[in-house]
Amino acid sequence: MFDYWASDKMEFSAEDKRACFETAKTIVALCEKVRQGGILALEADIHSTDNAFLKMALQLIVDGVHHDEIKKMLENLIISGNYRGKELFNRILIMDGMLALQRGYNPAFVREAILASRFGEDLIPEYNKYLENNEIKINVEEKFWEKVRNGQNPDNKGEFETIGRFDDFAIQILLRETAVRDLVAAFEGASENVVRRVLDNMSKRNADMTMNSCLAARNIRKEDITEAQKRIWDKVREMEESGQIVISK
Repeated sequence: MFDYWASDKMEFSAEDKRACFETAKTIVALCEKVRQGGILALEADIHSTDNAFLKMALQLIVDGVHHDEIKKMLENLIISGNYRGKELFNRILIMDGMLALQRGYNPAFVREAILASRFGEDLIPEYNKYLENNEIKINVEEKFWEKVRNGQNPDNKGEFETIGRFDDFAIQILLRETAVRDLVAAFEGASENVVRRVLDNMSKRNADMTMNSCLAARNIRKEDITEAQKRIWDKVREMEESGQIVISK
């Protein structure tokens, strides 16, 4: 019934879609929250959100209502409101995102496939740029950051500890761009605190695989550790240049 009702209303302008970028960012953040703390971690968001439709979806999920029933209720709410334009697009985006969240889909998949597909090919680059514009401020020593900016490798173990200051989301973005072999080598030259901080931002499966690789690694040369850390810092520098993080000296 919903598909039949929506078939002649699913026409959205680019501005309708742009107005919902922030909703997409909120959905991805909720998926990350569930990934780390489970469904019950959403309870606080039920009380803090001003969006009545999102509040309803969150409450149904926290209450453990079956996936099909949630889908039916949200579709009925949309039909009864007879929404169009950005109001309709916003609700469909929330419905897609919340159903994916309940099913436990990876936050990256929700963001890069489920939600992105709603915005269309023309707007996906703009959508990605908006979602990646997280003003994550990281305090570092100025001389240290100048080395990173100039493509040099910070030359002592203590400076790699700066990774431990990163926001969870910044670490997760960095991990998506970092090869496991570089992590394994970099961990050899890092403190237990930094290793744990990074592992906490992985899925259990990826964390276990990474640690198994670390245990299997033997006689990692100092030069390999240095080069691995340099490649990681190069990724951090790219994140700063793209505006994903803000470095404060």
